[in-house]
Amino acid sequence: MMLYEAFIVSLIVLVTVGGAELLGMTMLNRPIVIGPLVGLALGDIQTGVLIGASLEAVFMGVVNIGGASAAEPGLATAVGAAFAINLGGGAGVALPLAIPIGILGLQVKTLLYVGVIGFFAPVFDRLAAEGKERKIVLLHYGAWVLQWGIYALLSIYRHSCRIRCN
Repeated sequence: MMLYEAFIVSLIVLVTVGGAELLGMTMLNRPIVIGPLVGLALGDIQTGVLIGASLEAVFMGVVNIGGASAAEPGLATAVGAAFAINLGGGAGVALPLAIPIGILGLQVKTLLYVGVIGFFAPVFDRLAAEGKERKIVLLHYGAWVLQWGIYALLSIYRHSCRIRCN
C-alpha cells in the first residue's frame, strides 16, 4: 500500500470512527459504511461493499460493555478492506485480517486514550482554571486529531508491507 493510499484510508477512519467518538452515536463507524468508502477511495467500490456487508454481519452484535473489550469494527473494516483491495482479494482476504486487527485495534485505542489524552489532562485543568475556553476547545480538537491520526495512519501504513510480503 502506498503512503497516499494509507493516508486516504486513514482520513476515512479519522472521519468515521473518530467522528463517532466526537459527535456521538452517528453509526458512521459501522463496517457497512466504512467498507464502501474505502472501496470508493481505492477504486473498487464493489469489493468495498461486499467486505463492508460481510464484516457488518460479523461485528453486528459486538458491544463493549464496562471494562470488557471485544473488537473495534471500524478500524478492522478499513484495514481489512484496504488490504483485500490492494491484494486483489475479497472478503476471504479481509475477514481473517479484520478480526485480529479489530481486537488489537481496540487495545491500541485504549492505550492512545491514556497516552495522548491523558498527557494533556493537566493542560486542560490549567486552561480551565485560567478561564480560557477557546484554548480548551482548540486543544480538545487538536488532541482528537492527533489521537485519531496516529491511530489510523500507524495501523494502516505500518503493517502494509508485512502483510503483503508474507
